[in-house]
Amino acid sequence: MFSCISTVFTKNRLQNSLQSKQYIFSAFSGRADLRSNSRDAGNEVIYQNELTEFLDDFTNLNKHVLLNVQRFDTSSHSPFKRKFLSLRRNQLKVHDYHDSIGFYYSSKIIPGLQSVRGIHTHAAFPCFASLKNVKKGDGSDKEQFESDYYDNLIDKILKDSPTKNKELHSEKEHRRRVHAHRFVKTETLHGKEDNLEIEGASLKEIERKYPDCKSKLHNIYNIVSQDTKKSNLISGTSKCTKRGHDVRWEFTYKILWPSEMTFLAVAKTKIAASKVAALKCLQWLEATGKVKNGIPQTLDKKEMSSLLDNKVELNIESDIATEIQSLLKEYQNEVEHIVKTFTPIKRESNLLEDSENDGQTSLLNTEHFDPVGGSSASKRFKKSSEFRNEILKEKALLRNETADQGLPISAFRTQILEEIEKSSVLLVKGDTGCGKTTQVPQFLMDYFAAKGRAGDCNMIVTQPRRISAISLAERIAEERNENIGDVVGYQVRLQQVLPQTPGGILFCTTGVLLRKLQSNPGLIGCSHVILDEAHERSIDTDVLMVLLKRAMKRNPNLKLIVMSATINAELFQRYFDCNAVEVPGRTFPVTMNFLEDIDAMGIRQSNNRDERNQSQRSPVVDCYYVARLIKWICKNKPDGAILCFLPGWAEITKVQTILTESSWANRRKDWILPLHSKVSFQAQRKIFSRPPPGVRKIILSTDIAETGITVSDVVYVIDTASHKQVRWDESQGLASMDNQWVSKANINQRKGRAGRVQSGISYHLLTREKFMNLDEFPLPEVMRISLEKTVLDCKTYSNEKAIDFLAKMPQPPSASAIERAVSDLRKLGALDENETLTALGKRISLFTTHPKLSKAMVYSSIFHCTSPIVSVASILSYDSELFVGALNNKSDIRSIKQKYHPASDHLAMSWLFTQWNSYYNEDPQDIKSFCYNMRLQPERMIILKKLRDLNAQFLVQCGMLEIGENYDDWNATKNDHAEHDELVRGVLFAGMDHLLQRKKFELIKGRLKNSPNLMVTEDKRRASLTSETVNYGRKSWPSPYLTYMRRTHSEERRTILIRETSILSPLTVFLFSQGTVNAVEQTNKSGSNDDDKVLVTIEDKKNVKLICTREDAELLFRFRDMMWSIVRYMVEIQGFQGFDRVEEYNTVNAYKRQMLFVLGKMLSSADITVDLKSDESDVASVDELLDSESGSETDESR
Repeated sequence: MFSCISTVFTKNRLQNSLQSKQYIFSAFSGRADLRSNSRDAGNEVIYQNELTEFLDDFTNLNKHVLLNVQRFDTSSHSPFKRKFLSLRRNQLKVHDYHDSIGFYYSSKIIPGLQSVRGIHTHAAFPCFASLKNVKKGDGSDKEQFESDYYDNLIDKILKDSPTKNKELHSEKEHRRRVHAHRFVKTETLHGKEDNLEIEGASLKEIERKYPDCKSKLHNIYNIVSQDTKKSNLISGTSKCTKRGHDVRWEFTYKILWPSEMTFLAVAKTKIAASKVAALKCLQWLEATGKVKNGIPQTLDKKEMSSLLDNKVELNIESDIATEIQSLLKEYQNEVEHIVKTFTPIKRESNLLEDSENDGQTSLLNTEHFDPVGGSSASKRFKKSSEFRNEILKEKALLRNETADQGLPISAFRTQILEEIEKSSVLLVKGDTGCGKTTQVPQFLMDYFAAKGRAGDCNMIVTQPRRISAISLAERIAEERNENIGDVVGYQVRLQQVLPQTPGGILFCTTGVLLRKLQSNPGLIGCSHVILDEAHERSIDTDVLMVLLKRAMKRNPNLKLIVMSATINAELFQRYFDCNAVEVPGRTFPVTMNFLEDIDAMGIRQSNNRDERNQSQRSPVVDCYYVARLIKWICKNKPDGAILCFLPGWAEITKVQTILTESSWANRRKDWILPLHSKVSFQAQRKIFSRPPPGVRKIILSTDIAETGITVSDVVYVIDTASHKQVRWDESQGLASMDNQWVSKANINQRKGRAGRVQSGISYHLLTREKFMNLDEFPLPEVMRISLEKTVLDCKTYSNEKAIDFLAKMPQPPSASAIERAVSDLRKLGALDENETLTALGKRISLFTTHPKLSKAMVYSSIFHCTSPIVSVASILSYDSELFVGALNNKSDIRSIKQKYHPASDHLAMSWLFTQWNSYYNEDPQDIKSFCYNMRLQPERMIILKKLRDLNAQFLVQCGMLEIGENYDDWNATKNDHAEHDELVRGVLFAGMDHLLQRKKFELIKGRLKNSPNLMVTEDKRRASLTSETVNYGRKSWPSPYLTYMRRTHSEERRTILIRETSILSPLTVFLFSQGTVNAVEQTNKSGSNDDDKVLVTIEDKKNVKLICTREDAELLFRFRDMMWSIVRYMVEIQGFQGFDRVEEYNTVNAYKRQMLFVLGKMLSSADITVDLKSDESDVASVDELLDSESGSETDESR
């Protein structure tokens, strides 16, 4: 038999602005043994009679309770009315002024309440107890009562509670008792654990927490089954009992986790009974801590800690340990006193002079070179230039007679020359197409040449892109009917044709001019600098403006002409405090259309999505709408090319797919041409071709077509008003690339693309209101990138603090961004505590690559693996894609790389280049087929080869390679360990100093989950590998550690994306980490050492925990300290040892070769499985891993 009594207290309104609440008091007794109470089952009829007596005697019951209340309630402001009790539909209610309190009872009366008085008294006292929560009234004078009086009244009533005077059941019979005055439920349930008491949330609270309690319960056990690999952990049974018209359902849940238990409930319906049983089970699971916030806790803290700890074993073989000890002994005796007592060489500066060959700097030469033509400035001015002056004068006079006056800039020639003559700086503001870029340099040269002073005009014209510098130089030379290299020349990275001087015009990139200023800060030998496209505000342009201001103070004869589109030109005028000449452009009118106008054309109806997109911080492009707009133009507008601006490659390919897969495309033969920085040269060239009649050219482009490329036949522009832009988050120390709204200036620039040859139309996918709220101008690059390289470069121009130097920019970066860059350079070892360049900093400041890659190249010379490191650094710094179709064929490219190395993108590309280089040098006829098979772009591989040569030259210039030493000779000393892959990865890691950890498990909302592809960065951020890396989707992981160079945060994917990785052995991580390495003895609970183990951690890498024996730790720490003392010595001395230090240097260098031999053996032993191909999945379940742990516990004891 089951006996049940339940009381439910419902408050409709709480005083003192308390929220409405509902309390449930439920009592459940287990299987009561009636015989234990000296009754047999037949006596159940007596209980039914007592119930009848209880109902029949309702009047007496009401009177009795009223008397009980009145006995304590003598005040006139009693909260109770005369009619205290009411009975309706088996609900006993107590009334007051504000609330209604109900007590539900079942037909089964608890044994022990053998009188109506006992029944109603027991039923009433929880009501009184619950009233203790009721405080003052709602504020009206009539309804207020004193809370102290009210509380005292209830306390007096509770003193007569039946639970205070006697037990309602015998101990054997009761299974659950309600202590209503404490609002705490205590229950004892059937289970293997006898008399388990539980205190926790009430059933009503559980119901509010889990409205669909049965589904939630089964979901919890599904999760438990997955985690424990066990099934049938929960089952439910039901039983129906009928007595006349009285129907009762009994429902029982039986669970086997965390221990065997049963939960039973009785109700009028099966659904209600099963719900209550589920609630009771959930209540118990939460009270015992096995479920938290709906998540089952299948593991205890110890087990969870064991799986999340991620400690990795670190050890060395005994025979190698013997060699290390012998090596360390020799170090102590022969080398240690040299490397720890030497005096660093004092070199006042590394501001280096231009090389005659490529405009790069040299450690050895201090003479000023001609910054325009490359010859010695002092020798050049000693030569007679009369003959050249006469030749150029004749050409200038002839040009003045036949000069083309069709460009708008021609009308301003005299004004521009007069302004330059009388002032040091002039701003030329000119709209697109006015001719300022091609004509202003010629105005100046012809002006001086016509006066017979061409030798006094030696001009540098800067361009933001190398392609612009080359093409403009060639175009101007053609206009002048001259050969390139006569009056006009160019100089960009890896390529140059210098002009003859005196009397020359040099087009170069801003980066080339910055390096000239390192060695010639006054630009001695240069008469004019034209800073073109200043409005683009690249970081090089901003730094250049600071240095040109200083150069004019050093060289009063230097003139500066800043040329800009009308975009924010006033900023430059204020910065230089100069006059300006504004030149109108030669463009045709363009009609602008916004979303409202496009809707009016019937192309699209306004909807909520448009409104949401306009209000979002990051715009979302509707590619289907873009495609419909393109189709509409093709159908309704005259001929003319369409230029569509899209934020990135994903949107380009989607729009292209929509257009090509539709029936519309089958009816037309239009050209649909994607334009992206990673599209091959051949594909890019087609956008300049004119299609045959009846064929429309549709260009789907990023913002590369906004200023860098001009397509003359564009008539229609579709502008999504967005672009992908990398922005530096200084607080997190990482770059983020997401869609961003462009500025008003960008939109006007895009609009202008449609009016180059005739009137055009532009369609902008934003509302006029949104357009008016956009930023006026784009954010300068210095505000949105990492400043490490910029700060390092600043140190080559000046010894002042970085924050002081950068504060002189037109729009300085934030102080915190500068401080972070300085801190990162200190960590890198390039700056000391006084913010002065260290020996390492002086060397790596010569390179054009990122400081971390430059550091790796310097170290490659010390560790004798120069060729592969130079390859990797060059590939990572090359901003063009080497593979054909890299954006569409990532899996194919990944497979190609895996053929060259299964665990490292960096080494795969290095070995791939090595094979290409062998074809290039030995079998050029087969190189075309090789590139085709490997999907390589041949022309970009040639550029990469030149870039490698340039970086190798930097190694020579900084003293890490000898002049004439072939860095690609694999038989040379500098490549003794070039084929040792793990050593090469270690050197890369020492430079890049980034570390990923692959984790097998992660804690998600309290639940431990198998996560085979979870990556965690050194600062404990989640990361994901992109699909092009060789380690993407890897099944087996020989080591959990990977190094990488670049990481980008994606708001869209809400994670950090990493594209190139290399797996490292734990030993490599330990030896080559640049942070401070610490060791702590492992202790057990008793405080004693745990098996003589030592825990090794790295201060700046929170994802590293290595465990090894104390003996191995002592040996490895000594070896690491010795290795880096040798490296520091070499960074200081190599290339500058001088005659007085040759003997000491040779001693250390000879010892270093022995050290590298032992290091190679150590790493070979450690990486024995790293370079193997990935096997099948090694991902085990939680329980499988726990079972493999020593001392694992059974399910019963968890």
